[in-house]
Amino acid sequence: MKEVLTAKDVAKLLRLNKITVYKYANEGKIPGVLIGNRWRFDRAQIEGLLDDPRRQVVSLAERRNLKAG
Repeated sequence: MKEVLTAKDVAKLLRLNKITVYKYANEGKIPGVLIGNRWRFDRAQIEGLLDDPRRQVVSLAERRNLKAG
């Protein structure tokens, strides 16, 4: 079963300000799901960001362009 994190949990894990987590989630830089007006994050995906320091963060706009092209 997947472990779901809140923005506060992600902020602690990534050592970011909670507002930065919201900003990055809105930009698509952090994988998450907006449910109503609350962001939720999959722990495995967030930890994946930490596991590979070479991993590039792709913005939501860039992802849309990749899919469209």
